[in-house]
Amino acid sequence: MEQGAATEIWMLRACIVQGSQQIWVAALWYWGFQLQDAKDDSFAPWWIVLIVWPLAVISFLFCYLMLYGLPGEQFAFVP
Repeated sequence: MEQGAATEIWMLRACIVQGSQQIWVAALWYWGFQLQDAKDDSFAPWWIVLIVWPLAVISFLFCYLMLYGLPGEQFAFVP
């Protein structure tokens, strides 16, 4: 299945993973920058949560897929 994948497919997958990682890191850096000068009794802007929560869900999905693998017969091979 994957052995016959073209180089372009592997490059696309690598770019998607790297791009999502860069978006996640940039969002966390921005969130930290916003909270740097915040007082103890202040709250972060509500819209930051709209950016970070979906990225967190995607990260947990990647974690689950790496831990348990993809479903299906074609992905169940043991090396």
